[in-house]
Amino acid sequence: MKKLPFLFVLLFLVSCSQNVNGILSSKNTVIMEYASESSKPSLRLSVFVESQGDARRYKTMKLYNLQENYEWTVENPVMFEVNQISYCGYPDFIVPSGELIPQGAYQITFINANDDENTSTFALDYDSSLAGYTTQQARDFFLTKNAENYVSIYDANDQIIFFDVKNEKVQTEKDIWLNFRESQYFYDIWLTQDRSLMCIMPKQQIKRGDTDE
Repeated sequence: MKKLPFLFVLLFLVSCSQNVNGILSSKNTVIMEYASESSKPSLRLSVFVESQGDARRYKTMKLYNLQENYEWTVENPVMFEVNQISYCGYPDFIVPSGELIPQGAYQITFINANDDENTSTFALDYDSSLAGYTTQQARDFFLTKNAENYVSIYDANDQIIFFDVKNEKVQTEKDIWLNFRESQYFYDIWLTQDRSLMCIMPKQQIKRGDTDE
């Protein structure tokens, strides 16, 4: 599916980690994503930091897992602002097929235009059995966690026309069609209260013949 940059905002509603060398806090989220109802999820790691300085000066981001010796390097990391706070990071840290995202201690290093380095650390802990869950098992899991259920709706030009917590206007496919006639498809998205785990369910096309009045 397309990347969902607007979801980044959700990840910054809860902060963690410490203030180290100009990095106020780091936010990390394991993202599960299903291609279809019959597939197992792909997993990736999203890591962003809240910067005390100008995040636009960062040219390189390095992420290192201290237990498994995994290392990722990102040139020109993603940068944006929320409520006049600068954020910098990357939403798509992945591992080779068949492997799981390593848990344990991580070190984040940002290098700016002057080759100065800012470093921070965080610990990643998640239920690795999620990688084997069916979509229904994932839904049941997130319900037990009192996770928030969002829906994102798109038009024929792949532009988002609605994104919010699921409510009476968008409970079913028929509801979506009746309230958003320009809608073409949508995603169900689950997000835990602490923002540490997100699940993107398979893309669902709006079937107008079945949903019209």
